Amino acid sequence: IHSIEAEEKIETVLVYNMKGEEVIRNKPASTSFEISVSSLPNGQYFYELRDQKGVLLSRRKLIVQ
Repeated sequence: IHSIEAEEKIETVLVYNMKGEEVIRNKPASTSFEISVSSLPNGQYFYELRDQKGVLLSRRKLIVQ
């Protein structure tokens, strides 16, 4: 589980592998959210947080071990 918090309401959380393939999409509609990464193989990923208009709020690296 990976916890995410933001100052603005998160409409969509997108997780991508290093090939740029989307592996998780969630719509928390909240300022905090937990992503279950137990189904992902070990490796590096990145996630994007987007608001209700689709505007990118943040992009960060995620390492699954």
